[in-house]
Amino acid sequence: MNRIVALIDGFNVYYSLDEKKKYHKYKWLDYRKLIETFCRPNDRIDEVYYFTALTNSPGKRKRHEIYIEALRLRGIKIIEGKIRMREQTCKATCKEVFIRLEEKQTDVNIAVKLIDLAINDGFDKVLVISGDTDLVPAYMP
Repeated sequence: MNRIVALIDGFNVYYSLDEKKKYHKYKWLDYRKLIETFCRPNDRIDEVYYFTALTNSPGKRKRHEIYIEALRLRGIKIIEGKIRMREQTCKATCKEVFIRLEEKQTDVNIAVKLIDLAINDGFDKVLVISGDTDLVPAYMP
């Protein structure tokens, strides 16, 4: 029996789906059910980790907290990063400075968990779900 572990870049996926209105309906994915569709009969899902960070926006934060609780009820382990406010200068002609919220630690948390699981024989197969190209170096053919 193959032990499956899934690592989900939840912040990235959640807000990517939010930006594209035609995919908005998929924001509240049942990741356990999604992962089951990729499993073979001899596979067993051991752990599912959802890496995220909570925004400072009250409305979005509350909806995200409710979603995180729904994921917990499906047996998914939540690992939180941080949100940082950062000043950024507009690169267009206006050169105005504005505040941008930036998610921190998620990629590092995913990498650390992946290494920890690999070193400790924590899986036979691992699924990494993300839209973030920063995680491409973790791909092992």
